[in-house]
Amino acid sequence: MWHTPGDSAQESQQPQPLSSEGSAYGQPVLTAGTVKSMYTVEASAILSPGRYLADDEITDLIETVIDDLDTTTTDPSVSTVREGADVRITVSVTVDSGDQFAALATAAEAMVGAFRAAGVAAEGVTAARDLHSEVRSLQAV
Repeated sequence: MWHTPGDSAQESQQPQPLSSEGSAYGQPVLTAGTVKSMYTVEASAILSPGRYLADDEITDLIETVIDDLDTTTTDPSVSTVREGADVRITVSVTVDSGDQFAALATAAEAMVGAFRAAGVAAEGVTAARDLHSEVRSLQAV
């Protein structure tokens, strides 16, 4: 259908700016400083259990780590890749923190707690090596 001048239905739909007062659901849409202090922290390590882990064991590990991280961080994700008998595990979380160092410390503490809850790092169970991490600031779109 072609738009003709004077078509009030189309002309009345002007873009509306987002309100900082609240949305139709009563929550603020824009809050100053919300995005500026959010960081995504990703950590990767190779787990060497000393034996070949069954697929179910890896799934259980992922579930336990995610469940624990859900209580302390935002949007956790876990991925794994087999490297022989070892397993490379990558964990990504979002944290609200003042700066990148604080974000890394907060995320690292949450990840250590999650791995301990899953039985990783318990003496003689699994050794982690080749640890890498990255911190990225979330940018407003």
